[in-house]
Amino acid sequence: MRAPATGSRLAALMLAWLAGVAVQLQERSLQPSSFYVGLAAAGGVALLAGFAWRRRAFAAAILASAGALLAGFGLTGGQASLRLGEAFVPALEGRDLVVTGVVASLPQAGPNGLRFRFALDAESRRNEAGELPPRIALGWYSGFHEDAALSQPQRELKAGQRWRFALRLRRPHGNLNPHGFDYELQLFEQGVRATGYVRDAPPPQLLGEAAGFPVERLRQRVRDAIYAAVPDRHAAGVLAALAVGDQGAIEREDWERFRNTGVAHLMSISGLHITMFAWLAGLGLGAVWRRSRRAVLALPAQSAARWGGLGAAAAYAVFSGWGVPAQRTIWMLAAVCLLQGAGLRWPWLLVLLAAATVVTLLDPWALRRAGLAKRLAGWMFETRHLAGAGCLHALCAAERDAIRASGHRGAVCEIPPAVDLPHAEPHAPPRWASGLEKGRQVLLYLGRLHPKKGVAALIAGWAGACRASAAVRDSWTLVIAGWG
Repeated sequence: MRAPATGSRLAALMLAWLAGVAVQLQERSLQPSSFYVGLAAAGGVALLAGFAWRRRAFAAAILASAGALLAGFGLTGGQASLRLGEAFVPALEGRDLVVTGVVASLPQAGPNGLRFRFALDAESRRNEAGELPPRIALGWYSGFHEDAALSQPQRELKAGQRWRFALRLRRPHGNLNPHGFDYELQLFEQGVRATGYVRDAPPPQLLGEAAGFPVERLRQRVRDAIYAAVPDRHAAGVLAALAVGDQGAIEREDWERFRNTGVAHLMSISGLHITMFAWLAGLGLGAVWRRSRRAVLALPAQSAARWGGLGAAAAYAVFSGWGVPAQRTIWMLAAVCLLQGAGLRWPWLLVLLAAATVVTLLDPWALRRAGLAKRLAGWMFETRHLAGAGCLHALCAAERDAIRASGHRGAVCEIPPAVDLPHAEPHAPPRWASGLEKGRQVLLYLGRLHPKKGVAALIAGWAGACRASAAVRDSWTLVIAGWG
């Protein structure tokens, strides 16, 4: 049998790796750590044997792909086991704990107080009931009434300070909405294994001003300078969000305005901002580099622009908070720069697979988020399909504006999902109404029948409402109508 080409072998290896990661992410519960270590070791041996086996190239490619699959499965499970090993001990929930640590993020001000990340000292993590997680998410509340104001210690809280707090902690919890935002997964990716709030007694105590996290301290100084220089708090919040990635600085009414106008996605530091910054930095550095004969002889301007843009983008990503989307973008850009720097002219599909492999090696839970899949689909085929469409259908003005904000320049037609029927003209009742008892109220679901729409959750919630309330059970009927 003819040996597969080099590009095909590489694509098979990377697809096998991604398949191994994806399969492990479907596990309902983790196996013992030794199981994943053994799989990863077996995968590594099979991968090396596949590369070293020269006589039967096709069989070697299959062996190497199997090794990549096992390695992806084992390494992903191993990372998950290590992360779960930092879980908060349930026996400590509801107990007051006095700990010492460093403020590890910019404090986010809200209507009820402050929220921030806190890195515990090694001594504070030790407890007779079990070891505390190294990083936790905290709230320091000022009150739940309209005129609640921050106290003096709360106003003094800044990134990089060392504090002693009395805390009450619990394991992370999030809403269980099908195919919705997974708050627990976000905290899991960020290494936050407990959440809680600051108690008033004993009172919090500031122990040091510059105890760690120099990047966060620099971000704090820049944000404070923006607020001091810009009197308009709305404008200052937008500037802080774009400069240091502090989305919490934007006022709630401003977020509503941005969502209505379809530009909310531009206010959060994402792959779009990082890639654009890398491109602009590369252009500027390349233009300056070409003006120096000595610099061009030492390093070609294209290489200088490529690596300089990557370095500038990495610095911006770190300074803007080093969020998960920014990290993935940096790893993808780094993969592309390495390939181009090595003189490899791979097809774009192989480049994308290489970038996805690097991202999942460092952050395997990226496959659990739709953003990476959508970005890869856009690069591979979806953007081309949209550009060739004669017209796009928008359901409302906000959706139309969002399509325009994404860069689409083709025709967009706004057609609402329903029309009002004239009340003067009699019309026949729908077919499903013939089976209803006269006088019963109807709760109508009308839409696509798909798990993403949460129909199963609607049915379960309706069943619970009927069990809990005789009025609902005796007077209301749930009707599900749609297509799918």
